[in-house]
Amino acid sequence: MRYISLLFLVVLTFSSCAVRPSRNIPTTAALGPNEGMIVGTISIEKSRPVYNSYYFHYNRMLEDSYDTYEKKIWIFSSQWLKVKHKPDYIDGNKAVYLYSIKEVQGKYQFSLVRLHENGGSLYQKLYEKTMNFPFEIEKGKVKYLGELYLDVRNPFIELNDKRERDLKYFKEKYPLLKIAE
Repeated sequence: MRYISLLFLVVLTFSSCAVRPSRNIPTTAALGPNEGMIVGTISIEKSRPVYNSYYFHYNRMLEDSYDTYEKKIWIFSSQWLKVKHKPDYIDGNKAVYLYSIKEVQGKYQFSLVRLHENGGSLYQKLYEKTMNFPFEIEKGKVKYLGELYLDVRNPFIELNDKRERDLKYFKEKYPLLKIAE
């Protein structure tokens, strides 16, 4: 019985941890021969509701269509006693998460944000909002894209230039990552 109780606590602890996209940011720009990288932030208004998961999907843009394989940046909120943000830093009333995308050179776009609310066996809801924020990955470069700002109350999403604020945090946390200015 004691073993089962201990196992339950361990599983509960690990399943309630927050996941930040900054855990995937490389400490240096070790890029392949045709690769580049963008960095930026995702800011979420710190208000209710706080969703269990946030998915920011992006696609490669082709000449006459989009890549069918969607990639995503995933933010998983802390869910110990209540769902709450665990960002890289706070800016006023925004929970701010750092991210990077390393891909083969080319044109891409953020195309969809999905918000997942999970009430266990009681309910599950999925909200989706389309967006169109193009960006380009340049061979051998690390570039700043901006802040993807999400207000879940309205809901709306916008791309803002917060270079002064964001690059300060990137330089503190990833001093060897050389971001083109």
